[in-house]
Amino acid sequence: MKNLTSDRWLDHCLPQTQAALLAQGRSRKYGKGAVIHQIGDPATELFFIRSGAVRFGAVNQEGKALIVRDLTAGHWFGFIGCYGASTRPNDASALTDTVLVHVPLSAVEAAKQGGSAVVACDQRYFGRLCRSFLQDL
Repeated sequence: MKNLTSDRWLDHCLPQTQAALLAQGRSRKYGKGAVIHQIGDPATELFFIRSGAVRFGAVNQEGKALIVRDLTAGHWFGFIGCYGASTRPNDASALTDTVLVHVPLSAVEAAKQGGSAVVACDQRYFGRLCRSFLQDL
């Protein structure tokens, strides 16, 4: 899949929207190799990578690892699980010592109810995400 660095979801929102969402999040440190979430875990929050790097993938029945992608500081993730099947579609682990901000999906939904700024961000981001997936098929 294409690198979505230039399509960072929250970067398309107003600064006050960004600050409000991050203020409702909680920071958590993960050591190198720590599990952030596993396939099938409930998807109830989005994550912002404040520092470090996160690897997404899965392990098949034979134990062979499939690496889907790596993301670094400044990226958001968790959209597919939150806005899809409500469970995590892949495993995520810290590639390095990493600090994530966990933003509850309820905070994002509340911000959407308060105005169109977050909705517009979602629509632009998801449109780019979908186009990126389709181009890589």
